[in-house]
Amino acid sequence: MLSYYDQAISIFERLGEKSELVMALIGKAYYYILWNQFEEASAHIEQVELLDIRNMSSKTHMEYSMLLVMKEMTYDGNLTGAIHHLDSALRHMHQTRTYYRADDVYRTIALCSLYLKDEQRVLEAFAKTRQYIQFTDEHVARVRLALSEALYAIHYRRLEQLENHIQEMERLLADDYTFVAAIEMSKGVYHAMKGNKEYGDAAFDSLWNGMDGWKSHSLIDQAVYFEGVLIGASYGCGMNLVPSIQEAVEKFPQGFYRTHLTGLLQQIKG
Repeated sequence: MLSYYDQAISIFERLGEKSELVMALIGKAYYYILWNQFEEASAHIEQVELLDIRNMSSKTHMEYSMLLVMKEMTYDGNLTGAIHHLDSALRHMHQTRTYYRADDVYRTIALCSLYLKDEQRVLEAFAKTRQYIQFTDEHVARVRLALSEALYAIHYRRLEQLENHIQEMERLLADDYTFVAAIEMSKGVYHAMKGNKEYGDAAFDSLWNGMDGWKSHSLIDQAVYFEGVLIGASYGCGMNLVPSIQEAVEKFPQGFYRTHLTGLLQQIKG
C-alpha cells in the first residue's frame, strides 16, 4: 500500500497536480496514524502544510481537516483541539455549500463532546448526523451512528437506549457479518450493567476471540473496545481480559486515550 502511495506521490509531483498530491499525502499520513507510526505521519502532514490548500477542492480541504482531527485525537490526545478543527470544517462546509463527509464531522463532534462531558452538544451533533444520513442509502453511516449513540448510552448508563441501539446495529447489519466488534462490546457492557455475568463474559470473550478482525483498526476504535470491556469489568464481567488491556494500553502514545484508559484500570484495581 505504501509503495502505491509513493508511486502516486511521485507521479503527481512530476505532473504538478497539487490537489491530487495533497490527497495522496493525506492518505499515506492517515495509514501511518492508523498503524501508530506518528513520526512518519507528522512528516507527511508537514509536507501538506507546505502546499497551499486554501485554493483546493472542498473535498481535499475536508479530508485534510479530518486528518488533523485524527492526529489531535490520537497522537496529541487533545480533544479540544480536535473540536477546533471540526468547527473549522463546519464553517468551510457552510461557506462552500459542500457537505462532503458532513455526517462524519458531526459524529466525531459527538464523540469528542462525549468525553468532554458536553451532553447538549453530543445530542445536537447526533441530530445533525441523522439529518444528513436520513435521505441517503449510506448503510455504513447508519451503523456508525448507532454505535456512537450506543457509546453515549454506555457513558450515561442508559440501558434501554443501549439495548435499542444494539438492536438497531443488528438490524442494519442483518446476516451480512458473523462478527462485529462494536456489537459484541456493546452487548458485553449491556449484560454487565444488567447483572447478567454469564452473558457479559460471553460477549467480551467473543470480542476478544475476534481480535483478528479489529486489531488493525485505529487507536480510537481499539480504545473504544477496551473502554467497553473495562466498564464491564467494573460490574464484574470480562475481568480475565483486564491484564491484556493493561499491556496494550501501555503501548498507546501519551495522550487522552492512554490517560483515560489508565484511569479506568486504576479504578478497577481499587
